[in-house]
Amino acid sequence: ADHRRDHGFAPSVRIGVHVSEATRTGSGFAGRAIHEGLRIGALAKPGEILASVETIRDAPPRAGVPPTRIVRLEGVDEPIEVTSIPWRST
Repeated sequence: ADHRRDHGFAPSVRIGVHVSEATRTGSGFAGRAIHEGLRIGALAKPGEILASVETIRDAPPRAGVPPTRIVRLEGVDEPIEVTSIPWRST
């Protein structure tokens, strides 16, 4: 909101959050978890943080539980349950 007010626009950011095992490589990380996180992020709408339910399962409880949905990710055999994380201040 501050960037939009100060500059007349705000970038549309999409964030995907997923936790799982990854392999450290010389230039970063690799593995199935990386692909799952990228694909979850690709499913997010502009301005949305989309997380796998597995990732937030142990997070501290918050007021109101966001609805979940089951999604299929390209290249992943099993469906994954995701939820949108509310983050905008009111």
